[in-house]
Amino acid sequence: MISTATRNTSFDILRFLALTGIVLVHSNPPMILSQLRSFDVPLMVFISAICFNYSSGRNGQFTNARLIEYYKKRIIRLVVPSWIFLVFYFAISYCIGSNINIKQIIMCFTLTTEWYFWIIRILVVMAFLAPFFLFTKKLTNKQLIIVCVAVLIITELLAHISNNYFFLIFIMCLPYSVYYCLGINVDRFTNKHIKYFGAVCILIYAIIAIILYYTKGEYVLTGKYKYPPQLYYTSYALGISAFLYIIRHEIVDLFVKIKIEKLTRFIGSHTFWIYLWHIPIVDYMRDKFNWCFTFCIVFFSSAVIAYGQTLLIQNICKMIKNERISKTIKMVFIG
Repeated sequence: MISTATRNTSFDILRFLALTGIVLVHSNPPMILSQLRSFDVPLMVFISAICFNYSSGRNGQFTNARLIEYYKKRIIRLVVPSWIFLVFYFAISYCIGSNINIKQIIMCFTLTTEWYFWIIRILVVMAFLAPFFLFTKKLTNKQLIIVCVAVLIITELLAHISNNYFFLIFIMCLPYSVYYCLGINVDRFTNKHIKYFGAVCILIYAIIAIILYYTKGEYVLTGKYKYPPQLYYTSYALGISAFLYIIRHEIVDLFVKIKIEKLTRFIGSHTFWIYLWHIPIVDYMRDKFNWCFTFCIVFFSSAVIAYGQTLLIQNICKMIKNERISKTIKMVFIG
C-alpha cells in the first residue's frame, strides 16, 4: 500500500493533467490535440471516485447522520462556490453590457446548462450518488465488469432514442457512473489487470475509429460522441485514464526532476476554483489570439488568481476565532 502523501500527490497530478486538457480544448487547439486530450473529464471523475473511496468509502457504511454530513460538505465544496461565482459573473456581465437572459441564469444555477457548468453538474451528481455506488464493492470483479458493460450498452441504445435535451442530460450520467464505479473499485485490481483493461479499451476505440473512417471518409473525433458519452468516446477515455493511472508515480518522478511537481500539485489540488476562474478569461481571449497563447495565458492566470485567493482566505481565516466558520470559508473558497 502506497503512503497517503504519495497517493495524494499522484492523484493531484492526474487532476492537473485532466484540468490541462479541459482548458486546452476551450482554447480551440488543433484537431490532433483536441483528440489527444479527450480523456480529461472522465479522468477527473475517475480520480474523484478514487479519492472518495480512500476518504469516505473505507470508513464503513453511511449512517443517516453521516450521509447528511457528507451531503452538507459536498454542497459547501461544489454547489455554493459555483453559485457565488455565478453571482459575480452575471453581475459583471450585466455591467459591461453582455447579452444574458433569465433562462440562461436559471439553467446555470440549476446546473442544467450546456455551458461550462455541465462539467460541474457531472461532478455534483457523481458526488451525490457516490455513497450508493459503494454497493459495487460487494460485487465480484466479473460482476462489476458485466454491470459496467451493460450500462455502457444501455447508454449506447438510449442515445439514439430521443434528442430531448433533458433526456440526454439524464443518460449522460450513466457512463460517468461507470467511470465513478471503476474508480471506487480500482484498488481491487492489479496493474496487470488494469493494463489489459486499458489495452482492450484502446483496441475497441481503434476498431470503431477505423469503421467510422471508412463509412464517413475521414477520421472522426471521439468528442463528437461525447454528449452523451458513447462507446467510441468512452473506450478512448477509459483506455488513456487506465494507462495514466498505472504510470502516475512515474509522472510524479518526471515532474520532480523538471522541478514542476509543486506547481502541478497545487493546481491539481485546486482544480475547482481554477476551472471557475478560467471561464471569464477564456471567454475574453478565445478567437482573439492563437490557441497556444490563449491556453498559456488562461491556464496560468487562472492558477495565479486561485493562488492569490488561497493566500487571502488563509490569512482571513487566521483572524477568525470560530473554527467552524473558518473551516466552512476554506471549504467554499479553497476546496
